Amino acid sequence: MVNILPFRNPLLVAEEAALLDNLTGGRLDMGIGRGLRPPEFEAFDVDQQHSREMFLEAFDIIRRVWADEEFVHQGKYWTVRKNGTLAPPLVQRPHPPFLVSAQSEDSLRWAAKYDIPFAQIDSMVEQAKRDQALYREVQIAHGHKPVPRLYLMREIHVSESDVQARDEARPYLLQYWELWNRYKQFTEGGRLADSYDFWRRQAPMLHAMDFDQIVANDMVILGSPETVADAILRIAGKLELMGLAMIFKLGAMPYDTVERSMRLFGEEVVPRIRHILDRDAHGDPVVASPALAAG
Repeated sequence: MVNILPFRNPLLVAEEAALLDNLTGGRLDMGIGRGLRPPEFEAFDVDQQHSREMFLEAFDIIRRVWADEEFVHQGKYWTVRKNGTLAPPLVQRPHPPFLVSAQSEDSLRWAAKYDIPFAQIDSMVEQAKRDQALYREVQIAHGHKPVPRLYLMREIHVSESDVQARDEARPYLLQYWELWNRYKQFTEGGRLADSYDFWRRQAPMLHAMDFDQIVANDMVILGSPETVADAILRIAGKLELMGLAMIFKLGAMPYDTVERSMRLFGEEVVPRIRHILDRDAHGDPVVASPALAAG
């Protein structure tokens, strides 16, 4: 889950996150982003052109609230008067780890400055590799250790054969992929703000890809257990991944089809990729790894 910071008062976001940190026993990862869809900004009556400024101001406030400072903040977008202790206090110290959606150069540089893991959706492997190199450069320049911070998101479907997996996934994947046509229309209609220039270029490129191109470029992972395992290992061999987040439910795909795909993944794919799951972000062996997440 990503909290779109321009849409909500950062004091409330910080307090609700502290409660979640307690309810989860200190297992909260705080996903944050500045938003993308113009209709959502219109619904909240927020000027999308100011989303980055609002995001940065909200981020600073959240960190101050979590540090349990007493302060008065009178900024460009929010006024916060914190004159009491954070209740309940955070479980994780100094605070829950952040995870940010970052694919533009400005967002990548910001994430690297703070050594915050960054997530990418529908990013081509070569794009992610380039972005990872930029992140690493900035990460080191700000005194952080050069450790992997990329969470790559991929849609996935596993079936008994490659042909069956493609046939089952095709209509639902294309239904999902149509979202890039909506962003293309936002761009052509002048509804996407100037500060989203990356998506002005990316959305039309993604929408122009046909099913075979999407699969061939490892934008999605489809096939038999062997094919899926090979694809994951191929991606992991090209990128230094902190995590691979997999989305099993493609659009309106029926639950029983999704459940069968997940079962095949657990029973027949995981054993084939176990050797990369049993390593931490530094490449060292661990007992159990969070490097793979399913959604």
